[in-house]
This record gives sequence, structure tokens and C-alpha cells, in this order.
Amino acid sequence: MNPTIYDVSRLSGVSTATVSRAFSNPEQVREITRHKVLEAAEVLHYYPNAIARAMARQRTDKIAFLICKKNATILDEFYAGICDGIMQETNKSDYQLLISTADAWKLTADTAQRKQIEGVILGGNAQADMVSEFQSQNIAVLLVNNRIPGLDLPCVLSDEVGGVSKVVEHLIDRGHTRIAMIAGRFSPYISSERYNAFLYITRQRGIPVESQNI
Repeated sequence: MNPTIYDVSRLSGVSTATVSRAFSNPEQVREITRHKVLEAAEVLHYYPNAIARAMARQRTDKIAFLICKKNATILDEFYAGICDGIMQETNKSDYQLLISTADAWKLTADTAQRKQIEGVILGGNAQADMVSEFQSQNIAVLLVNNRIPGLDLPCVLSDEVGGVSKVVEHLIDRGHTRIAMIAGRFSPYISSERYNAFLYITRQRGIPVESQNI
């Protein structure tokens, strides 16, 4: 039979309400009392029910990472590394992580509320309407590898301008004068940053750019 909060209460010598607070709002419980509760829980191998704890705290501690890239999968080579970093950080905390592509998430958009996420990390070319939908549900939004004009959102970005500048400078310093740029399919923000950096450096160094080379 699994131990209950009542068992922890009896062993620790405190009320069930105090046991509940020790897990849901530990800052409200004196350190010596919290230690008694945690020690009793460890002896009994008691773990608070995640659903019940979420209801008590009015929080779910769930976040989602969505890959916003056409025809992408969660095994996408670029975003797999980012996903791994997010997983490592959430594993250090009490947060649960849901991973999906934006396309798959949209197919089950009606279940988003049932998933009860508190925040979402959008990787790649996230669209403004998707951001607005999350915000309308009071879900915190963070962008990775993207910036959307007109939306004041926290963003995690690479130094696109610095990266392109260093690459072009390197080629020019090695004597190359006919330099092409393969723009690729990225978010409008990234494409614009890289393209403008490419044009700026080549013009600054007096290197002609032919339209067919972009």
C-alpha cells in the first residue's frame, strides 16, 4: 500500500496541512519543521501527487518546446541540440517539458488548455498569430532563433550579423573577390540580418555583389 500524507503527518508529528505546505509552499514552513516532513517522507518513500499539488498551488509547472519549422520533426538536427539544453535545465527543476513541432501542436490546438502549460518556447519561424493565441491564454512565450517585429518578447538569438561578418571578412582576407551567399529558408528576421550583414561588409570592403550570386 502506498504511503499517504496522513502517514507522513503521523511520523513527522505535524498536521496534514503543514505536510502539504512543506511540499507546495516550502517557504511558508519553518526549516526545522520542513526537515521533519522531508525526513519522514524519505523514510516512507512518499512522493506528493503531482496533480493534487498543482491544484493546490494553482500551477502546473509544465512548459512546452515547439519547433516552428516546415516539415520538421523533433529529431531536427539543429533544434535537437537546443532541445537537449532545455531538457537538461528542466530536469534540474520541478518543471515538466512537452516537446512537439508547431504543426503537430496545431492539429491538437483544442487540447492546449487541457495540457495546462504555463510557458512555451517557440524555436524557429514562429508566426505572430500563434504567439497571440498563447498570450490570450496567459501563457508566457519565449522565442529562440527568431524575433517578430511589433512583439515585445524575450528572445534567445545567435549573433547573425557578427557571424556573417566574420565569414565574409575571412574570405576577403584570403583574396577572394567573387563571393556568393546561400540564403536558405529561415525566419524573416534571420534572413534579413544575414543578408544585410553580407551586403554591408562586401560594400565596405569594395567587393561587388552580383544579384545572381545570392
